[in-house]
Amino acid sequence: MCLYDNTMEQNININKVIWAGRRGLLELDLLLEPFIRAEFNKMSEFDQNHLYEFLKLDDDELFDFFLGSKEVPQQFLAIVSEVLEFHAKEKNILGLWA
Repeated sequence: MCLYDNTMEQNININKVIWAGRRGLLELDLLLEPFIRAEFNKMSEFDQNHLYEFLKLDDDELFDFFLGSKEVPQQFLAIVSEVLEFHAKEKNILGLWA
């Protein structure tokens, strides 16, 4: 018998993910919402579900991952990297980064 999380089979709606990306910390809101709005529809269904699972983690844990004060678990390393790279590109495009 194979047991797995049925949420991984669902096609996740972008509005549901944006809502999950709204956090209690403004810093996380500023990191997550622009990334989700710009990149979510470009992701594979697997990556969309994986992002949704990532967003189920606690605010403090997510903040520590982005701040670099806590090691990111291997399964979420790509997501954290993608969010940070997204913002680095955006700042560079706007001419805010040399």
